Amino acid sequence: MTLSMNLRKMTGLITLAGGLAAMSLTACSSAPKSSAGAVMSDDKPSRGDLLIRAADGANSEGDIVGALQLLNDAEKEVPKSAALHFVRATSFYYRKDFSLAETSLKRSLQLDPKYSPAHNMLGKIYLDQGKRELAEKHLRLAAEDLLFRDGYKAWTNLGVLFYRAGDDEKARDSLNRAIMLGGFDACVARYFVGHIEMKSSRFKEAIQQYADSTRRQCGTFVEGHMALATAYERSRQFELARKKYLEIRDLFPNSPYAEQAFLSLSKLP
Repeated sequence: MTLSMNLRKMTGLITLAGGLAAMSLTACSSAPKSSAGAVMSDDKPSRGDLLIRAADGANSEGDIVGALQLLNDAEKEVPKSAALHFVRATSFYYRKDFSLAETSLKRSLQLDPKYSPAHNMLGKIYLDQGKRELAEKHLRLAAEDLLFRDGYKAWTNLGVLFYRAGDDEKARDSLNRAIMLGGFDACVARYFVGHIEMKSSRFKEAIQQYADSTRRQCGTFVEGHMALATAYERSRQFELARKKYLEIRDLFPNSPYAEQAFLSLSKLP
């Protein structure tokens, strides 16, 4: 798998945090979970449902045009499917066409006002647009849905919202909820808890959170690796920092992160 595909999926977990990939920021990179599959649980799915699942898979592989084509076919079969419009919104999100993504998400919620994946993604779009009140409204609806399998992603996005607003207490509470629900899937939540610890120079705690943000399926979460190396450096554990920067260079060659790691290495004492 290429670095660009890994980063796309990582970004999905971090930025969509409830979308189809397993993080931008908000969001880690194992094989992505199928949102459409999680929603459509019929024993004998219709042809339309199968097309939506296929589109979901195409999105996760980066074939956005293919996904949109499949969704056009699916719409002829199940035009009132909230999942269909959510998967279409994900396609638009990957293309960075946030206006069309927002339109599709609103259509999804029009069809099913309690559809948490759409609330979560719409909240993330509003978060990135600086529309904090709208973002919090939608993210809370998703986070507090006890039946939302990816609720930890919504709690992560809420934590990011509070972190950006400078409310570390609320941020920590939301991020800890994400970690409790998501375990090691909640790599982005751990990453931001690490940031909160770093603010108070609690290096040991920050290092633990950053290290946990890169474990298991989050092993390609490059931002977590970089933050861990930086925490080692700031806590004057230079040999550990050097080892980590070298690891980043090897794990992510020919990338801006490798270049940044090389530059940081050259400045270590």
